[in-house]
Amino acid sequence: MSVHELDCGAAIILDDWKAPRWTIEAMVYLDAMLSERTWIASDVDGAREVVRDGETGVLFRTGDVGDFAWQILQVAGDPTLRARIGSQAREYAMCHSDQAIGAMYEASLRYVCRSSARQGPTYAAR
Repeated sequence: MSVHELDCGAAIILDDWKAPRWTIEAMVYLDAMLSERTWIASDVDGAREVVRDGETGVLFRTGDVGDFAWQILQVAGDPTLRARIGSQAREYAMCHSDQAIGAMYEASLRYVCRSSARQGPTYAAR
């Protein structure tokens, strides 16, 4: 995947329009979203998992250079839109980062361990 930045105050990250016929790890998108930039991504599985069109990024039809260009013009021409999407993308990524998810798992495991300790051991019937 090639990523290019457009000179709009470095506020846009572009996915390769020819695009990925394969799924790109969702973590790549989450990492980019942390930069509080608007990600314009091809509508593929990896992107669709984390990019909410118009909310946390912008999706364009895979392989459609006209749609890709249109989305670039819309985002590049609207600083308020870029700021809103960038901010929402960062907030989303912060809640879904591997650290945040790890912390949620840890909290859940601690809860289960505390609950088990209070109830005493249970044994499965054989």
